[in-house]
Amino acid sequence: MISAQTFANGGAGGRGFTSGAGGAATATTTITSANMVDVGATATGGNAGHGGGMVGGGNATAGATATSAGSSPGATATATASATGGSSGAGILGTANASAQATTASGQQAKATSTAFGNSGTAAAGATTQGSIFSNVDASASSAVPAGFLATSKGTANIAGAPVAFDNTANAYAAANGLPSSAFTSAAFASHPNVAAAFGAAGATVLGAGAQGALKNDLSLFSSGNTYHASLDWDFDTTKLSGDLLVGLLDNSLTSQGFTSLEFSITEDGSTKIDQTFTTAAAAASYFSDHVLDLGTFVAEPALDLLFDFTFTTVLLREGSVKTFCSAPLRARRSPRPRARCRSPRASRYWVLVLLPPCYTGDA
Repeated sequence: MISAQTFANGGAGGRGFTSGAGGAATATTTITSANMVDVGATATGGNAGHGGGMVGGGNATAGATATSAGSSPGATATATASATGGSSGAGILGTANASAQATTASGQQAKATSTAFGNSGTAAAGATTQGSIFSNVDASASSAVPAGFLATSKGTANIAGAPVAFDNTANAYAAANGLPSSAFTSAAFASHPNVAAAFGAAGATVLGAGAQGALKNDLSLFSSGNTYHASLDWDFDTTKLSGDLLVGLLDNSLTSQGFTSLEFSITEDGSTKIDQTFTTAAAAASYFSDHVLDLGTFVAEPALDLLFDFTFTTVLLREGSVKTFCSAPLRARRSPRPRARCRSPRASRYWVLVLLPPCYTGDA
């Protein structure tokens, strides 16, 4: 395993009748290896000096990039970035920006986590892998930093690895899993008759699963609005596939008082197939409940790009929560099993792409 950590601390501001601002801090860690990679970057802005004047703490910027180029199952990648803006007696925190990116070469687990605390800024995380029929499996999330509150974003991606799950601890998260287990798929379809009727009875091979969501848990009641973003992106070979691309939105769970705005979209090779904006939790809950979408036919190409995206905006304290699951079957011509180091789908009349789009959550 290759492990590396970088720490940076801004200097404290000077004291006097007019105090000095805190110093900025920047920490960057980038590692590429054929083995397991685990990197971290931590930046802490300096505190402002004691004294008069409306001066702020130092800004903090942290960036962590972990890339595993190996093909062995243990060649995972983990990236963690943390940024904390400096404080001041005037109550002016420094800005905080944290970015984490993890990439693996052959479907192994890629995990990225970023946290940021300050007056403003962004916590962003992305995870990417490839393998089997997938030239790209990407999960990314970003959260705005509310003044004086911590923002956390997470991204995970793998092929034939750990199953995806909802995460009620991150402010924004996305998780993508290629070739999930049959147990995972069977459980998902068992209690959703509309989706099961559309493609469960046809005999399907599951290609992927994903989860994405957002959580507002700060107390910024009168903020101008917090924005959270998450996306799931699959590029996969459709040259041996034919038919319509279907999406099944399975279920949801609503807590608290709702949200301000949620935009959910699906694009295929850059062409918008679905674009829905919700302003009430009830409307979103109805939409994401055992609901089948037909995206129509698709182009046979080596890397069709299918992107699930949502932007979640909140203003009020205690916004809402909706959890959803969706799946998309593809009719396939019989073809040889794809060559890959990870598990490949068995030959079947139907192929299925299973995704879990937005879980948007507010504190209970």
